[in-house]
Order: sequence, then C-alpha cells, then structure tokens
Amino acid sequence: MGWQWTTQGTVVSVSSYPLDRYGGSKVNYIKQLQLDKQEALDCLAKAQLEVTELRVYLESSKFWEDTTVQVGDVQNRIMELRHILVEGLA
Repeated sequence: MGWQWTTQGTVVSVSSYPLDRYGGSKVNYIKQLQLDKQEALDCLAKAQLEVTELRVYLESSKFWEDTTVQVGDVQNRIMELRHILVEGLA
C-alpha cells in the first residue's frame, strides 16, 4: 500500500493513502474515530448497567414495606456511575 526504502540505515515509508492537510493519513484518522466511538459505546453500556442495577436495588423486596433508603447507599452507586462516565470520557 505504499513504498518503502532504506536510506542511511533508516527505513523510510510512503503511504499510498491520501494525507490530510496536517500530513496524517485519513485512514488512521478514521480508524481512531472508530476506536473512540467504540470506547464511548462501551462506556455508555457500563453506565446503563449501573443505572439498571440501582433501579433493581431500589425496587428490591428490601423496600416493599419500608420504602426509606440509606442516602449513603444511593450516593455510593451514583459515585460509581460518575466514575464510569468520567473514566470513559477521559
């Protein structure tokens, strides 16, 4: 997909892919966007799972008669969700 030669002990490659205006390959840019998209989708799936687990917890038989919850329990789960989102978007 390109040419390669050696000059003074250094391998030089020229890609046959078109370069963008900054000299980078558009193919590499597209691949990076695809990877970024997949990472964002994975992060979203983890966040959705965490929200579902919180709902299951709040709808559990533990709260059928006494509907009060410990604020700390909910805050811990919200902090875990926040961690997932912040780490996933970093």
